[in-house]
Amino acid sequence: SRFLGADNGAEFASIGLAQRYYFSTQRVTLPGVAPRTNNNSDLLAAISGNIGPRWSVNAGWQYSTDVSQTQKFNIGTRYQPKPGSVFNASYRETINTLQQTDVSAQWPFFGGWTGLMRWNYSLLENRTLESLVGTEYNANCWSLRVVAHRFAVTTQQVSTTFFLQLELNGVSRIGSNPLDTVRRNIAGYSRQDPRAARSGDGLPA
Repeated sequence: SRFLGADNGAEFASIGLAQRYYFSTQRVTLPGVAPRTNNNSDLLAAISGNIGPRWSVNAGWQYSTDVSQTQKFNIGTRYQPKPGSVFNASYRETINTLQQTDVSAQWPFFGGWTGLMRWNYSLLENRTLESLVGTEYNANCWSLRVVAHRFAVTTQQVSTTFFLQLELNGVSRIGSNPLDTVRRNIAGYSRQDPRAARSGDGLPA
């Protein structure tokens, strides 16, 4: 179900509930995997919506009706007062397998400077799985980005990448491009046009 605003038609909330039923036994399986014995899947539920002009929330739930137990659960929130300013926080859990917190943000802090960060932490392993920290500066005709990205490759190894980029707006970019990495790590990230920022209108990338 979707709930739309009567004045502008914009979606402000949605709710979903689903379960699959099987009408015959399973005859095709993967090697080494036993065929299913039940006639229905787990129960899935999802909800998302706005709780104000700047806040939004979303949650998901997977429940096994066979063993009467939650299998997966996630909940998250986003605060975005304007383009170029966003804060995300979420928690997700898979029974006996995964418990993670995830925090990310893009936030102006002085003049044309904006801070960038993400921290994805495993509560079961007591270690950081992925992190990002950086800053970008937007001037009238050029932009500078400095970003460090670190993520776990295995339980014992990590990979660290550094990005440094100078962009001459509307002309060219020099250096390693961090934009794809930043967008993947910070949900809601937008690159503002410094010329429009002076008039208060940020333009997403």
